[in-house]
Amino acid sequence: MISVNALQLLLERGILDAQQHISQQITPQLVSSSWLILTMEERQRDLLRTTYPNSESRIKTLNEIVGEKGDIEDPFGRNLESYRKTCEIIENRLQLLTEYLKNNELNIQKKII
Repeated sequence: MISVNALQLLLERGILDAQQHISQQITPQLVSSSWLILTMEERQRDLLRTTYPNSESRIKTLNEIVGEKGDIEDPFGRNLESYRKTCEIIENRLQLLTEYLKNNELNIQKKII
């Protein structure tokens, strides 16, 4: 289930269906059907790349894909303000990613496992 702070933040932003969110395990089928997989941390990216080496070029961190360095820290277990800061970073990166997509500036190889 979604954390209380994540749920509160999303509800504040009008994302009402967040209450039904349930996380899911990544599977080979999910990887093979995805043209891009984004993680918040390099550690997560590296684990997925090791597990799915044929999909390595499609697995990136959110920072990496927009030209930023480092991890986006997971606020899990922290206060609501930590969630807000992380949310602002993610929103910024997604805005950059949207611009890259609009301008067709991403170079992702679609190699299937």
